[in-house]
Amino acid sequence: MHELIRTILIYAAVLGMILLGFYLYKESRYKVQIDATDRSMSPEYQTGGYSVMSGAIQVGDAVAFATPDKPEEWRVARVVALSGQRVEIDANGVVKVDGAASARKCDSLIRPLQFKVPSASVFILTDQPNYVDSSKLGPVPLYQVIGKLKPGT
Repeated sequence: MHELIRTILIYAAVLGMILLGFYLYKESRYKVQIDATDRSMSPEYQTGGYSVMSGAIQVGDAVAFATPDKPEEWRVARVVALSGQRVEIDANGVVKVDGAASARKCDSLIRPLQFKVPSASVFILTDQPNYVDSSKLGPVPLYQVIGKLKPGT
């Protein structure tokens, strides 16, 4: 009898983990409000309302992130480089990732940069100059990234 109960509990635990996995990997959508004065992104991202999408973050994704000094205020920027990639920004603001020129330009850089993005971090830039992004903060740890965004939904 004890063996039957033990077997049932094991099957229930495995089934629970499988269901939890499906729940965590399904597309999770919820609205987030970004500061209405934040004009750091191109016009389609200036609505203030976004849906946070689950899934792996990739280069080119717009993400919401919390700044270290004001974690309750979320900002928006685009992912330019992922963990392990080498980022170079020259004095003219030209951004290179692993030696290849990026479509992004960095207009607010004070001095040239060159570094490897640390583990569990991303390098992000806004679409507009002079906003908070990795040119001021450095690489952003993934624990500060709320998620990738879909605008205006």
